[in-house]
Amino acid sequence: MSTEMTVTDWPAAATGAKPSVLAEDLELDGDVTSQGPVEILGRVRGAVRAPDVLISAGGQVLGHVAALN
Repeated sequence: MSTEMTVTDWPAAATGAKPSVLAEDLELDGDVTSQGPVEILGRVRGAVRAPDVLISAGGQVLGHVAALN
């Protein structure tokens, strides 16, 4: 059984959802889930799931990223 999601399975971004920015000096141990866009400038050790994920040049994700963009 596959756990992969297709575009049609993905829930729509929440109307009016604000962007989340994980700062350069932030180190997060755990998963991140958002209904709005996420920008990662720091380090995440865990999964990231959001409609839009941007990992900056200095950002790092040590885990799975699931996003439409």
